Amino acid sequence: MTGKDAEQTTPAGAPLCFVLMPFGKKPVPAGGPELDFDAVYERALKPGIEDAGLLPIRADEEALGGIIHKPMFERLLICDYAVADLTAANANVLYELGVRHTARPYSTLLVHAMGRPLPFDVAPLRSLGYELGADNQFSDEASQALRQEVGRRLKEKRAQRRMPVIDRKGAARRAALDSPLFQLIEEWKPAKLPEEAAASFYTQAEVTRSTIDALTRVRLLAASESTRPQARRELDALGVSSLPDETPDGVTMALLLAHRSLGNWAEMVKVFQKLSGEIQQQVKARQLLAFAYGRLSEDQDDPERAFKRDEALRLLAEVEKDEGPSSETYGLRGRIYKARWREAREAHRLSKGSLLDDALNAYRKGFETDPRDFYPGINALILLLAKGTPSALDEQSKLLPVVRFSVERAAHLDTNDYWVRATRLELAVLQGDQESALEVASAACAVPSEAWQRQTTVDTLSLLQELMTDTDLSWVKEIKDELLATGVEEAG
Repeated sequence: MTGKDAEQTTPAGAPLCFVLMPFGKKPVPAGGPELDFDAVYERALKPGIEDAGLLPIRADEEALGGIIHKPMFERLLICDYAVADLTAANANVLYELGVRHTARPYSTLLVHAMGRPLPFDVAPLRSLGYELGADNQFSDEASQALRQEVGRRLKEKRAQRRMPVIDRKGAARRAALDSPLFQLIEEWKPAKLPEEAAASFYTQAEVTRSTIDALTRVRLLAASESTRPQARRELDALGVSSLPDETPDGVTMALLLAHRSLGNWAEMVKVFQKLSGEIQQQVKARQLLAFAYGRLSEDQDDPERAFKRDEALRLLAEVEKDEGPSSETYGLRGRIYKARWREAREAHRLSKGSLLDDALNAYRKGFETDPRDFYPGINALILLLAKGTPSALDEQSKLLPVVRFSVERAAHLDTNDYWVRATRLELAVLQGDQESALEVASAACAVPSEAWQRQTTVDTLSLLQELMTDTDLSWVKEIKDELLATGVEEAG
């Protein structure tokens, strides 16, 4: 083997392994509940890659709106190793795999969930299968098995890469080929990037990764009232408040989310301006900006609150026009109207009835758009109670079992999701079920969550106390106090 084929390493000494896979929960071709790809990555792929002595870098197309961008091509072309999960037949993953196979003859490992059909063009490729249980659950046994096999196969690929060429045609090397293009066309020799470009990429990749890891730690620290000051100090110490124009979008998005975890709504607006133009146009980015403007508009001492509220509504209208209706967009819009209604209600303004209808309609449409999203559903139930007319209460009684089914289904699929547990808590309080509420509250306090999430739950519980004056909800105060005090003790 010549020096030209040696592994590139980061300053820390580890070669990079790029992971191509969807983010979050996505449907799979065989049907059934969505598969949690984050769990597959965190519990199996990432530790397996690290077991092989490699540094994992995950594609961030979800955080950046799903587009193929310059850093993505750099990773596909330069990273010595790659792992691609083909389970969801995701268009981005398949496109990226094609780029990878064009540029790299070996060191790409394919994985997929067994029993789920693969697209025709990639079905013949050698792929490592992993087991999914009922409802597409990824068990501890399956994650451990996949981790061990990923680690073993990547170690094998590293060993094959170091294997000397044993004849002038490179027979030993060809045995390790995993790119069908290089297997079929022996003369295929794509131009290589300059060595200085690869070296620069590896250095920048480690800086980007370490910065994102540090910002993730800030979010963990921000979850607890006791460690929130430390989170602010660590964020300040990172020196990323004034981002240069060339900052990778992945870092900028991580900073945006770190500010959200601290409730720095104004900083979210500032950081948004640092995202590249194409990322600013993506749905998730615009929804985050609308979220920040919406929270800013709730500050009654802000002289620009009306502008910020209108800006949030304008952004949501644009997203709906461009992408169609979604439960997320309706939910954000409902939150803005609900905040205005609560303010008008406290001030005994005549507009409170109209604002209540606006909020209720937004949440109702959100749940109708996607009944799997229980957030607009629970809010619709609460606002129907607030409306209090016979027709509203009749609608509430019909909607209640549907929302309960939605949240219980979600709880069955992901027991560690904070919003699932918080919504079950709100449902229990809505029904005056103290025993169930205390049980679910304990569960909600036991899972990771950010301060703004728990404050949202506390605000909802306070609203229920205001509306349900005929029911003794004095015990809810204990739950609210516990939610506000809950968080990580210390990020390790």
